[in-house]
Amino acid sequence: MSLLIGCAPIGAPISKTSQVHAPLIAHEFANPSHSTAIRRSNLDIASEFLDYSFGLETGATINQFSRFNGRIVVAFTQSAPLDLQRDLNKLVKRLQNEAGLNIVVGATGGPANIYINRITPRQLSSALPGAACFVVPNVRNLQELRTGRKTAATDWTQLDGRSVASIFLPNNHSPQEGRDCLHEELAQVLGPVNDLFRVADTIFNDDNMHVVLTNYDMLLLRLTYDSQLRNGMSRGDVAARLPEMLRRLNPTGEGYGTRPVPKANDAWKKAIFSALGKSGNASARMRHINRAVSIAQNQGYRDNLLAFSYFSRGHLQAKSNPEAAVADFTRAYGIYSRAYGSESIQAAQAAVQLASYTFTGGDVTGALALIEPSILAARRAQDATLLFRLLALKAAIKKHQNETIVANQLYREAHSWAYYALGTRPLVAQIFDRINSLAPPKG
Repeated sequence: MSLLIGCAPIGAPISKTSQVHAPLIAHEFANPSHSTAIRRSNLDIASEFLDYSFGLETGATINQFSRFNGRIVVAFTQSAPLDLQRDLNKLVKRLQNEAGLNIVVGATGGPANIYINRITPRQLSSALPGAACFVVPNVRNLQELRTGRKTAATDWTQLDGRSVASIFLPNNHSPQEGRDCLHEELAQVLGPVNDLFRVADTIFNDDNMHVVLTNYDMLLLRLTYDSQLRNGMSRGDVAARLPEMLRRLNPTGEGYGTRPVPKANDAWKKAIFSALGKSGNASARMRHINRAVSIAQNQGYRDNLLAFSYFSRGHLQAKSNPEAAVADFTRAYGIYSRAYGSESIQAAQAAVQLASYTFTGGDVTGALALIEPSILAARRAQDATLLFRLLALKAAIKKHQNETIVANQLYREAHSWAYYALGTRPLVAQIFDRINSLAPPKG
């Protein structure tokens, strides 16, 4: 049974950075103008909300609904970098404005409902191996976690309400890594503690495609804190109230027909986690990912589940078998583009892989056609890691085309995002050197 809800390193790997933080970046993501309308069937959203609220990733069932009541105070337990404080303030403001939550940032070290603890990587790994960050109910700090773990107090399935919880994140994170952890863990301590692979437009998904809260996530939180719901309600009680709540909170969804996506079965999830986890050698990982692809095909999975299977296999064999990786990224890109559009964050994650292969293969026009919509997707999704890679790759192409002024402008912007994403000069330099070395064959 799961004690801890963590952000596991699924999908693109999280960089290992030192405690040296980036300088003030020249660029900052604009506040998004999020639409509140979710253009999917309310029937499907209701089914997803129930699975989010009454289950855990482990497969354990939660029998009673839980949330915070009244004003919610979130605070750091000790001093935090300015960039992280800024990102927390921006996130809380979004939660106030978009989800309608009664939540505020409290004084550092002061009393709170949600405590943000920055701990060493070793402490974090010891508490929950393999997680980038995690959240625990009914503890205020690491000492209380050590004494309270494996008790009913820290078991999400036993909660009939929430009053205190802690978020734990490593103290060596880059600015983006810290922000991403805040978004996922604060959202999960406030609302659903489950993740569903089948839902694409959410941060509550272990594919790690979305790194900040989406408008769908805000709807989940608006539902969680709607006046029609109470702590202790059963799944049936909540299900009975959802149709009216969704008509009121998402009227657009009444006009869409249901299009349920198959749930990821346990065998597929086990194969994916085994392939993308930290344990096991390369050959074992390939066996697991091949099994995941096979299960996805045999189960008739479409959209997110099948695409993510191909996408993950592409990553795992990018060095050992580039031609097979290109084929998998192409399959993933095709599925993502058809399902969610070429400017979706999912398509962009596959496109950045394909664009580098396309460029080095000599198809400059094709590479730019992949990059342009992906840059828009990365900006909209506020993913600096993806954005700087796309900008640097476009700069390398422009340099190859002898458009020096444009290339230099792109390099400058790419560098500013790279420091926000990665946090250290050596790592930034290493990745830029790799991208700058890309070139089509001569002759």
